[in-house]
Amino acid sequence: MKRRYFFSRVDRQVALLLGAMLILFSVSIYFVSTRIYYRAILESLTGRVDNIQQSETRKGPLLWQQVMHSLTKIRIRRLQIHRDVQMNRCIRIR
Repeated sequence: MKRRYFFSRVDRQVALLLGAMLILFSVSIYFVSTRIYYRAILESLTGRVDNIQQSETRKGPLLWQQVMHSLTKIRIRRLQIHRDVQMNRCIRIR
């Protein structure tokens, strides 16, 4: 009796290939969009700090160092909650 393998049929091979491609594309799209989002936030914050540097020449470089030191992906994600934006600390920064 011939032994049949699970992946001997073409439709199963195609299904497996499509599943692998879907996973690969999903993961790559996630990483690319995360990287674009992170760069956009970094550019926005850089512009804000540059404006502060131009208006306050003494405090500007120190503030720039503090922002770059504390800028991490985890802290950016924490600021996305609506109630965090309404905290007194965030209102004072505005």
